[in-house]
Amino acid sequence: LIIVAATMRVVIPLLWPAYTLHGWNLSALAWIAAYGLFVWVYTPILTRPRADGRPG
Repeated sequence: LIIVAATMRVVIPLLWPAYTLHGWNLSALAWIAAYGLFVWVYTPILTRPRADGRPG
């Protein structure tokens, strides 16, 4: 998704300058989706106790 966001941010303004703002917004949505997916996958891993039983 981050690669898609970067590609949209560059390609849309180059090919369709009138849609630059739309390209930026689509790129931002792709970044939000990528970060949301990251948080969704890693939150359970990072909030459960360590497997080796050591603190912190």
